[in-house]
Amino acid sequence: MEISKTDTAVVFIDPQNDVLSPKGVNWGAVGASVTENKTVENMERIFKTAKASGYAVFISPHYFYPTDSGWAFNGPLDYFPAQNCRA
Repeated sequence: MEISKTDTAVVFIDPQNDVLSPKGVNWGAVGASVTENKTVENMERIFKTAKASGYAVFISPHYFYPTDSGWAFNGPLDYFPAQNCRA
């Protein structure tokens, strides 16, 4: 397999402070896993390595639309009012 910097990038989808930060509202539910797996440290390592190697890095944030709270298939961390969602 050939990987080219001209058509390859690192893309992080929906990283949220609410699950990645001890100050986040969902830290109590996921913090132990985030810490144990060194999620934030590994994300930083990936960012730095990609940039140092000349690969583009993109972060695609999630936007909570007002209609999202009506979804019938929300996950356990999705059951909170939109006004509690922090970027």
